[in-house]
Amino acid sequence: MSRTALSVNVRYGRQKVSVAMEPNETVEDLKRNIEKHLGISPTLQRLLFSAPVLREYRQDPSSSITIEKLVDASDEKSDITELNVLVIPKKEGNPIVNSKVTSEYARLVSTTVEHDGNWYRCNYGDGYLLQRAYVCRTCVEEGRADPNHVLCLACADFCHLEHDVEEWGVRYYTRCDCCTERCWRSDTKGADSPNSPPHVVVSNEDILRRTTKRKRSRSSSPITPKSPFRATPEADQDHTSLPPLPPAAPKHNCAFIVDKDTGKPPVSVVLPANRHNRYPRNPLHWCYCLQDVHKDDPDCEGVTCLLCNSCFWSSHLKRLHTRQFSYVPCYGDVLRGETLAFFCETCDTYVCPPCRFRCHKDHQVKDEPVLGCREDGTDNGAPPEAEFTCGCGPLCQAPERVTGSASENWSDPPPSVAEGLMNLDIFTGFICSFCMQEYPWLYENPPDHCYNGSLPEKKPLTQKVIDCGTSSVEENRDRFPFHGMVVPVTFFKEGSTCACAPCQQAFAQFAPRTDQGS
Repeated sequence: MSRTALSVNVRYGRQKVSVAMEPNETVEDLKRNIEKHLGISPTLQRLLFSAPVLREYRQDPSSSITIEKLVDASDEKSDITELNVLVIPKKEGNPIVNSKVTSEYARLVSTTVEHDGNWYRCNYGDGYLLQRAYVCRTCVEEGRADPNHVLCLACADFCHLEHDVEEWGVRYYTRCDCCTERCWRSDTKGADSPNSPPHVVVSNEDILRRTTKRKRSRSSSPITPKSPFRATPEADQDHTSLPPLPPAAPKHNCAFIVDKDTGKPPVSVVLPANRHNRYPRNPLHWCYCLQDVHKDDPDCEGVTCLLCNSCFWSSHLKRLHTRQFSYVPCYGDVLRGETLAFFCETCDTYVCPPCRFRCHKDHQVKDEPVLGCREDGTDNGAPPEAEFTCGCGPLCQAPERVTGSASENWSDPPPSVAEGLMNLDIFTGFICSFCMQEYPWLYENPPDHCYNGSLPEKKPLTQKVIDCGTSSVEENRDRFPFHGMVVPVTFFKEGSTCACAPCQQAFAQFAPRTDQGS
């Protein structure tokens, strides 16, 4: 049966293109079209098709096969108008994908489990998300998991029931590791070794018999960037070297990734490590000072670096670089969540932090901020759909975006206010002192500075960080003068950085971010 032209949807990494193909064109023609759009030589392309392509042609079909022959030409299939294909690059003429392993991956499916009146589902299949991160200390101590791993809420609450699980802050671009080789440790990564201990295969019945008894650092809660965490046991302060892992223990099975034929967790197949995940510099300990909590503030909050995902006790962070916060525009109407607000006695209204230290810096403003939200009655006359509205009004010098000279009319907030911004303000993010040293251009230039798509090279760490809780800096000390910097939580988004296409592409690779929550 003759066909009309088909649309072939091509995916290569993050890039996606659609190629129009005639039925009589060949796979070789498709590869040349892909080369034209994505710049990959046909000799380095390995094509993996999905249904409705016939099974025998799904894995790198012969270049001479026509597009029409890839699909069953029977009457009931004649309405097919598009195909989907994944391009896998070849290395030195050999495909980097093992077809046997790929077929084993194809048997795995994600499932939902009901337990104790709640429904659980691992979000691995949703990709890289904005989500709260968890780490299982039991699996690390018993040799089942790499110290650097991330669990989603479902796996922390269900797969690691009765384990010592800790919350490690909100990550902006993270995928669950529970079903990957980071939590399925063996003598050889990603595959079983003859010397590895036998697997512990947990059936669905065994899973449902687990009790709800467990050790947790904190109870689970909806995603909010600032929440209390618990410190880990003491560890070596070296951020680059970790103690050796204990001998491999019987493996843990993710309860949500099962074999579609048996409905049970697979015995030997594990998914590869999430190569885009970023892990803290020291996965065995919270703050670089190695203290559990600040001695003067046991209830202090924890903050996570937007770049390296390392966590820090907020009460420790007294020396903060705040200049980049001067580029944050007026908050306007805050549609969701609490934010800091200052009462300007001169204008008889509450204003947001950027306006407090820019438009109202010379006014009579109360020192102590409040949490602006409707529930507390401090919404400042916000419209019905908002939680708070800034009262800056006609005085506002930055209604949408702050650039260049507008940011010069700025008064740096005192350390106590900067600390409050990190803890309580939903618009505020944090970049740690280590990342500041490695990427000094982050605080030396305005956020919208154009780098023509080529961001400066990473620099080696050369200085120690000043002691936790230090507010002043002694001269001639071989220490970095800041604990970190206060930035907008959208610091690496188009609205904050240079908006030219090359820079946007560079920032997307440098600090991948997502607005999609788990």
